[in-house]
Amino acid sequence: MARMYPELTQDELKHLESPAEAELYKLFEEGTPNNWFICHGVDLLIRKRGEKTTDGECDFIVFAPEWGMLAIEAKGGVVERDVHGKWTSTSSRGTRHILKRSPLTQAKSARKNLHRHLKSHGLGSRGTPQLLTGHAVFFPETEQVEGILGPDWPPELLGLLGHKTSIMSWVEGVFQYWATNDTDWVPLSVHGIERVSTLLSGPIRIRPLLSKIISQEAAHQVELTKRQARFLQNLRLRNRATIAGGAGTGKTLIALQHAKELAALGLRTLLVCYNRALADFLERQILTDPKPDIWQYHRLCEERVTCARSAGGVDLLAKAREELPGADSFHVLLPMALALSTRGLPDFRYDAILVDEAQDFRPEYFLPLERLLADRETSRFYVFLDPNQRIYQCSTALPIPGPPLVLTDNCRNTRPIHEAAYTFYGGAPVAPPEIAGGKVCYLSEDTPQAQAQSIRALVAQLIMDEEVSPEEVAVLVAGDGKDAYFRALLQAGRPANSKWSIEEHWVPGKVVVDTARRYKGLEAKVVILWCSEGLDFDNDVELLYVGLSRACSRLWVVSTARLRERLVESGAGESEVG
Repeated sequence: MARMYPELTQDELKHLESPAEAELYKLFEEGTPNNWFICHGVDLLIRKRGEKTTDGECDFIVFAPEWGMLAIEAKGGVVERDVHGKWTSTSSRGTRHILKRSPLTQAKSARKNLHRHLKSHGLGSRGTPQLLTGHAVFFPETEQVEGILGPDWPPELLGLLGHKTSIMSWVEGVFQYWATNDTDWVPLSVHGIERVSTLLSGPIRIRPLLSKIISQEAAHQVELTKRQARFLQNLRLRNRATIAGGAGTGKTLIALQHAKELAALGLRTLLVCYNRALADFLERQILTDPKPDIWQYHRLCEERVTCARSAGGVDLLAKAREELPGADSFHVLLPMALALSTRGLPDFRYDAILVDEAQDFRPEYFLPLERLLADRETSRFYVFLDPNQRIYQCSTALPIPGPPLVLTDNCRNTRPIHEAAYTFYGGAPVAPPEIAGGKVCYLSEDTPQAQAQSIRALVAQLIMDEEVSPEEVAVLVAGDGKDAYFRALLQAGRPANSKWSIEEHWVPGKVVVDTARRYKGLEAKVVILWCSEGLDFDNDVELLYVGLSRACSRLWVVSTARLRERLVESGAGESEVG
């Protein structure tokens, strides 16, 4: 039995104004599969360019996952067209009505208007797989149509008394008629059925747009961050310090603010991190002079090698290779070349160096940085880290002895996101934020392709329905095999009036798609964490912690049902379907 909306009892069907609609309702309910979704009595606003908006209705809208959508009118009694082209309908009870349009034209209009509505919500919109749509008319009391109705009345679109014995065969014949002339369509799919069901029959709740809620939460998060920034007073009294804190405690913002303050004092200041995307983000945050120098660590090494070659023709990498033949170029030779650059480039030294995300730095990375200090005794050196984010498996050996200064308040996330992420946290206690937020939601599909379709539909809903800016959304793949997941998302189609931006951040009008690993240190208002089949739940604890904590206001987790169950059992949010 098909899923009907609204669900009408036998008594309610008896009291319908149209016996033809009541009969067709029962035929659809009993004669079509249970994965079909059929709406009865759909109200429409009909809009035509240059004309006033008028009310309209469609008797039935049929959604079949293996096909698409049909708008169907049901007409009982006698339907006639006179020589002047005027249409009338006389019911079996003798009631006569003048019709503004033919039944088939009425169904056609409903089809177009409903399709326009679905496209506005990301179903069958331009740049996405084409939704198959069609229209038809059913005459449950008529054995045959008399007269020549014209080329716009093909017999395949007319349901008659004889079709009642196999209603599903007739409906599929109508679908086949429309599919023949449309070579670009793809099946609506089970997920599409659920999406349509939510749009047309879901409960109604009047609430602010999610974009407005996010803006309010962001303002609150700014205030919390300002409170945390008072921590800077401790740094002003110290030349050296290690600052530790969990995700969302404001380490990066404090490091950036302190770097700007030191530069403003006339000190030559370096802010260095491991993640290239984080370095780009930090660079974007500084708009006025004087500016600290901001570098990703290995780019800094490469820059110093280039400067040494230009200044004196010295190849620092070659020198490093002579001293350590066979050593790893990335992790050993480049840092050593950075250390050697202090001999050939003595003027390139700093009064203050700040290291963000220091848990990703190997012990051998720190000595070259210390050599860059203008004075090893009086120059300032600060290290910021979260030991729980060691996703690059680096040592936590640090150049500054003694216990760290600890940040204890989460000022980035909402409480549900904090609770989900901190399920995988093992450091000093961090107080949850004051912002209630919304629940962490899950989307479960069996294959990356189905997951990609769900993500595309979700992003389209966020952009079209909730007016969330594409730049505020990040899709992050957690686990191995990123390229296959990126391809699946591109094949799923564009998300509404936006595009995907693969591993390229802050592109206007585009949704960034990256890995949770590369996104470490960054944040987004909305994060969709896409757990790949290559995610090892037992060994990728830090990666889950990082990925979950990137979300400021809203978080969706996309995975297989099996992994979702493990995440929920672990305490990472409630099993709420998004």
